[in-house]
Amino acid sequence: MSEAEYDQAICCHRALQAAKVEGEATLSDGNLLSIFDITEKQRLGGDRPIITPTSSVAQAKDSDNDFGAYALLVRRKVDNDGKHQSTQLEIQSSIVQEALRDVMPECAYLNLAAHSVTIQAPYYELFQYRKEIREYAGHSSRTDVQKSYLSLLLRFMSANLAKIEKIHSQYHPYWTSTYAILWTYFRPETFVVFQCEHYQELYRVRRCQYKQDPDTKTNFFELLVWSWDYNGKGFGPTTTSLLLPEFQGTRNLTKLDFFPLDCLPAHEKDAVISQLTERGRRWRYLVHRSHQQYTGMSLGLRRRLY
Repeated sequence: MSEAEYDQAICCHRALQAAKVEGEATLSDGNLLSIFDITEKQRLGGDRPIITPTSSVAQAKDSDNDFGAYALLVRRKVDNDGKHQSTQLEIQSSIVQEALRDVMPECAYLNLAAHSVTIQAPYYELFQYRKEIREYAGHSSRTDVQKSYLSLLLRFMSANLAKIEKIHSQYHPYWTSTYAILWTYFRPETFVVFQCEHYQELYRVRRCQYKQDPDTKTNFFELLVWSWDYNGKGFGPTTTSLLLPEFQGTRNLTKLDFFPLDCLPAHEKDAVISQLTERGRRWRYLVHRSHQQYTGMSLGLRRRLY
C-alpha cells in the first residue's frame, strides 16, 4: 500500500467513525448511548485534577471535556495519594433526566433541572425509586429511543443495587435492620415517628446520610426531616435533624428512637395518626390569640366598694 492509499484509507476510516458517532448522538439529545467510568485524582496545591478512564493506562487528562458526551458518567474521586473519597453518577442524557423528574418529584434537594444530574453512591434515590423507574422504562408508551437510553440506567442499577436489594429483602419482611442498611428504609416524603420518653412526634423524610463527629469520632446515622412549626408569628415548614448512634447487630426498627410509620400494623398506624392529628389541632388552637365572649360570673379580682 502506497502512502497516498494509506492516507486515503485513514480519511475514510475517520469519516466512518464520525458518521457513527453522529448517528449515536442524533438518537436524541447529543449524548452517546454509553456508560463511561472515570477517576478524578486531586493534585497538590489545588490545581485542576487529573482525570483518566478508570482501570485504564490511558494518558492522564487535565480536563473532562471529552467525557461530556456520554449519557451516563461514573466519576470516582480520589485524593493525591489515591485514597477513595467519593463516587457519583452523573446523568447527562436529557431522556433519563426527564424520566427522573417524572418519577421522583419528591426529591426537592436533588437538582433535577441541572445540566448534569448528580447522584452520590450508594445511589439512595435510585434505590428508593427503583420500582417506579423500572415501571417507567417498561411502559408501553416509551419510544425505542427512550427505551435505549433508559436501558443504560437499568443496567447501571442492576450492577450497583443488586447486592443491597438482596440484603434489604432479607430484613424488610420483619422490619429489622442493621446500622449499615438503615438508609434503605427512609424514602423521601414518607412519614417517620420520633419517639421521646413521654410523647411521639411525626415528621416527613427529606433525606438521610451517615456522618461522624469530628471531635469524638462517633458515627451517626442522620435523618433530615421536616414538619410544620410555629415561630411566634405564623406556621411554616421547618427542618430538623434526627441522629442515631451507630449500633451493632440487628435491631427492630420500632425499638429505635425513630422509625418509618409504615413499620406499625394498620390499627396502630391509624391510632398514631389520629392521636397526633388531634394533638396538633389543640396545640394550633392554643398558640393562636383568640377573643371569646361569654355570659356568667366574672372570675377576675373583686372590685372594692367605697
